[in-house]
Parts: sequence; C-alpha cells; structure tokens
Amino acid sequence: MSVTTESRSRALLLIDHPNTTPDPSAIPRSVTSVFAGIGACVGVFSVAEADIRSRASASGSYALFWLGIALIFVPIAWQLCRRTTTRNERLILALVFGLALYLVKCLYSPTSFVFTDEFAHVRTVINLRNSGHLFGWNPEIRAAADYPGLALVTLSLVKVSGLSIVTSGMVVIGVGRLLLMLSVFLLLERLTGSSRAAGVGCLIYAGNANFLYWSAQFAYESLALPLALAAAYLILRRSDGAKREVVPALLIAAMVVITHHLTAYALFGLLVAWSVVALISRRHGHPRQYAPIAPALLVGVGAALWLGLAARQTLGYLLPVFDVIVVQGVNLLLHHKSSKALFANSGGPVEPLWERVVAFASVLLIVAFVLIGLVRRWRRSAHPLTSVLMWTSLLYVLMLPLAITGEGQEALVRSGEFLFVGVAILLATTLVARKAGASHARSRWFGDGLGRAWRRVRAARTTTAFVVCLVIFTGGISLSWSYAKRLSPPPQVNGPPAIVTPDDIAAARWLLGEYGPNHRIATDFTTGLAFDTYGDQNVLSGASDGAHVWRIFFPLTMTRSVYQELSASNVEFVVVQKQLTEGGPPPAYAVPFFDDGEPGNEDHRPVSVISQEKFASAAAFSMVYRSATITIYRVHQSRVRAATGSA
Repeated sequence: MSVTTESRSRALLLIDHPNTTPDPSAIPRSVTSVFAGIGACVGVFSVAEADIRSRASASGSYALFWLGIALIFVPIAWQLCRRTTTRNERLILALVFGLALYLVKCLYSPTSFVFTDEFAHVRTVINLRNSGHLFGWNPEIRAAADYPGLALVTLSLVKVSGLSIVTSGMVVIGVGRLLLMLSVFLLLERLTGSSRAAGVGCLIYAGNANFLYWSAQFAYESLALPLALAAAYLILRRSDGAKREVVPALLIAAMVVITHHLTAYALFGLLVAWSVVALISRRHGHPRQYAPIAPALLVGVGAALWLGLAARQTLGYLLPVFDVIVVQGVNLLLHHKSSKALFANSGGPVEPLWERVVAFASVLLIVAFVLIGLVRRWRRSAHPLTSVLMWTSLLYVLMLPLAITGEGQEALVRSGEFLFVGVAILLATTLVARKAGASHARSRWFGDGLGRAWRRVRAARTTTAFVVCLVIFTGGISLSWSYAKRLSPPPQVNGPPAIVTPDDIAAARWLLGEYGPNHRIATDFTTGLAFDTYGDQNVLSGASDGAHVWRIFFPLTMTRSVYQELSASNVEFVVVQKQLTEGGPPPAYAVPFFDDGEPGNEDHRPVSVISQEKFASAAAFSMVYRSATITIYRVHQSRVRAATGSA
C-alpha cells in the first residue's frame, strides 16, 4: 500500500509523542502549562506597573520591567523546551508568549500611538477615511501611502466596530502578532518534523532585536511579515500535496504586495531561492521535489507592477538608505572606520554591564550555533526550504559587523525580523530535534560518542535549550530598543520630549477643531507628529516638500532669512515647543530638532529661549493658542511678504 506525502508529513509530527494513548500522568503537565500562562499574565501586570512608575519618575521601574519579562518568558520557555509537553500545549503557549510580549508594547502607551513610524500610518488611515481615496499625500513617510494594506484593514475595523483608529490599529497588529507566532510555529514544525523544535524556534525567533517593540508597532511591516510567513507556510503545504491551500496562499501573498515593499521583495527572494534549490535537488535524485515557480513569478510580477504603477516613489525612498549603508560598510571594511560605538548614549543613561554582557553572549551563541549547525548539515538531504532558511542565518552572521555603523546597525536590526526564521530553525534542530526517519530532522553534537553521552544525562537537552533561548532572548531585548526609551518616559522631560505628549495631542486637536485640516505647519520633529495625525495638518520638512524649518527657529531675531523661509514655504502656523529650551537634548530622542538639513552643532544644546520668543513681538504673527508647553502662532503671509519686500 502506498503512503502519500501528506501522510508521511503527519506521521512526522507525532515524533515527540509516538504514544497517543491517554495517560493520567499527563494531567499535571497540563497544569504546569496553565500556570505558565498565568505567570505570563502576572508578568504583563508587572510591566504595566513598571511603565506607571517610569511615567511618574519613580524608582524601581527597571527592576519591575525585567521581573515582568522573566515571568512571561521563563515558565513558558521551560514548558516549550520540555520533551513531555504535548503538541497542542506548545502551540497555545507559543501564542500566549507572543501576545504577552505584544501587550508589553501596548502598555508603553495604552491610549495612543507614540513611536515615530506609527504616526505616518495613522495619517494614511486618516487620509483614506476623510477622502475615500487611496494614495493620499503623507508628509511623514512618502511611501506609506503607496502601500495601503494596513490602512484598509484598520479602517474596515473602525467602520465595522465603531472603535477608534488607535484601538483598531492595536487590534489589527495584535492579530498580526498571533498570526506571526502561529506561522513560525507551523512552518518550523513541518520543516523539522518536531513540535518541540517548533516551540523552541518560536523562543529563538523572539530573540531578534525588533520583536519586542519595533515589530509590534502600528506599521505596515508589522502586518506584512506575518502574512508573508503565512503564505510561505501554505505554499509549503502545497509541496506536501495539499493543493487546496494554493488559492489562499496567493491571496495572502497579494496582500503582502500591497502592504509593504521590503516584505514583498523578501517573499519573492525566498520563493526564488526555494525554487532554485528544489530544481537542483531534482537533478540529484529527487524528481518529485516541489519548486514554487508559479507563486514566485506571481509575487515577483505583482510586486513589480505595484512598484511601477502605484508606488513609483518607493525606490527614491529606499535607495538613499541603501547607498549610505554601502558607503559605511565599505569604510568599515577597507578603512576600518566605524560610525557608531556600541551601547553609546552620550548625555543619557547607558545599559547596565550585565545587559551588555548578555547581549554579547547572545551574539556569540548565535554565531557559534550557526557555524556549527551549517557545517554539520551542509551535506545532508533536507527540504529545499529548510536549506534556504538555514543559509539565511549565515547571512545574518555576515551582517553583524554592520552593528558598528550608523545606518548599517539599523539595517542589521531590521533584517533580523526576516533572517531570524533561519536562525530559529537551525538552532532549534540543533538543540532539540530528534531522528525521525527524516534526515533533515537529525541532531548530532560534537561527535557521536559525546552526543550519545550528553543525551543520556537526564534533562540535559531541555536545560541546554532553555539556557540558550534565555540568553538569546534577553540579549535581543538588550540590543533592541535604546535603554533610555525602553520604558514609557514621563510626559514632562528635561529637554525635547522623547514621545508625543498629551499636551501636543490636545493642541493638535484644538487646531483641527478651530481651523480645520491641511494647514502648513512649522514646528519641531516630535511635536509635528501629533499635528500630522491628530491634527490632520501638513507639517513641513525637507523630506516632504523641501522646507528648511530650522531657518525659522534657530535665529535669535526675525531676520530677513526667517521671513524668506516663511514666505517660500508658505507657512500658515508656527508651533513652538517650550521643552526644546529646557536642559540638554538626549541624543537618543529627537535629533535633529527640526529637519535633517539643520546644522549639526545646533543639535547638542537647547534651543535658545530668545529664538522661541521672537514670534510673540513680530507683527506678522498672532498668538492663537497657549498651554504649559505649546504655543501656536498664526502667520499673516501678507505681512511676511511686506517684510521681505515682495508685497
């Protein structure tokens, strides 16, 4: 009797629990999984208290933060690493783990979005709501409006549920986080033949530096990446003979194309590499090896058409960044010239020594396991997708030197969201996957004799996997977000605000209510985020329309150049942020103050009080709003033109 590919795949998934007969001893194990979930809930409350204390500038906030992270990670990680945990428990715990860490980000600011990129995507939703048309003008991230997938989903939820944009956005990204963990788990489970390896892989994947905050923000990549992994999993199911998943996979891939540029390109690259390896495998004794050529072509053609017809400015947005990365990489390679010092935060708090040690240890562990794992597996027969993902982990290792360059460090961190899938599958199979009749699920350690001796030690595999996951996960948090910004800062700070404050939001909403939307606003970078979104205004910048806002604010008096810039940029309102004049600017927060083109020497000291007050006595301005930190002046362009002699 023949055995289908699908049947063999299902048999592989029973590898951790070949005996399916109910066993009363399984009840206590289920109870420990329940307690692990309860521990995650308590951990979330601990992080909530940490954020409350941080906003109040009280002591002990970081201790509570790490206590909460430990309560979320440790019980769940131990259960996922154990051999006796059932497959369904592993899947549920992986979802709980991902959701609990998503709530850590939500607790940073439960009632509003505060991260820079979030405001650009909120503006896209607002434009779509107000106009009913796609591809509206977005003054913050020009390419954001050209990829409206996130905005369409969010606005649909707003209209169906009646929830606010912020609440709907949090729900959408929360569902995306669950889809991400589900996709990673199922993808790794099918490739390794082990639910245990899949659970450990989820822990490893959560150790990428962007997992805690960046991939949890309201941004198009946070939705596109889970969709891309879901599409990859459904296409993988097609390779096992399940044809009914083809249409859903292609529909999800189409959603990726209209949601985020880089994720679409990454999915296309993955499918192409998978196809190439599969075709090579066919020539070496595996004639029935599935090659996803058709899905790769459809994703590639779709991404190219979208780029050419709907998102032409995407290359202008991406290429300058890659150009800087290449220049800095060449300087590092040829001239040993670094543009960034690790853990440096001049003028602000620096990570504790123990965090830096764990961060370095996590990187060393990844490098060691990747190199050892690839050496042990490069000759072995494996699923083509497994081979592709494992070799992407080497790409991550090769990119590590970019951590000491400015733009390169950001590229390394962002690429971790994609490349860590390969790191996860390589480390998981090395740590816990067992022989299952499939050569790609084997795991050997440092020679057969030592490997057998190590496996005979009770719980040695579980303990080793747990410790490795703990170090990589903790190191990922230490490497991710700036130490000074890891907890929600107080609304009143010494220097420019780290995030948009309630005072900014109130002023932006007032201006919208009194004067309506789409006025041209000159203000600092952080305050402008509130006026772009909550105020539905057009905040000027060099990137959006070539304005030089700093020329308006830095001079001590109303010089001719100030009036010329006001006239050339057609400024209608000037918004003054008082906190720019207080204390030294923390470099990790808001540098530059106004625009990328401003003089760098101005960014290392507070803005002069005199320069901020000059608008009050000038005839071309009239004060229309004032609060504790925000003053709004209306600009009379007829008087501005008279001052420049162009009336």
